[in-house]
Amino acid sequence: MNLKLSTPLRYGLLINLWLIVMVLGTALLLVRWQYTSRSLFVALEKSGNMGKQLASNNASALAERRTLASPERVERMASQNLSMKTVDPSVTVYLTKP
Repeated sequence: MNLKLSTPLRYGLLINLWLIVMVLGTALLLVRWQYTSRSLFVALEKSGNMGKQLASNNASALAERRTLASPERVERMASQNLSMKTVDPSVTVYLTKP
């Protein structure tokens, strides 16, 4: 029982096998691209969310800085902690150039 295929049939079989391998390779490549695309999309969403969170943290930090640097608070802290007093003309010393 020796099966001998004719030359055109052999070439047809080889072409079909080659096409099957190419279709499977293309399908695997497509799956890989979809996975990479989804991974990049998830990373983009995480970056966007992190950017929004950092912008919110920056806004609250700026508001806190404005509150801490208010003139009333600075004056109160200077008088309580450093025993400083506001400028009064009665205690002002004027220097003259000799």
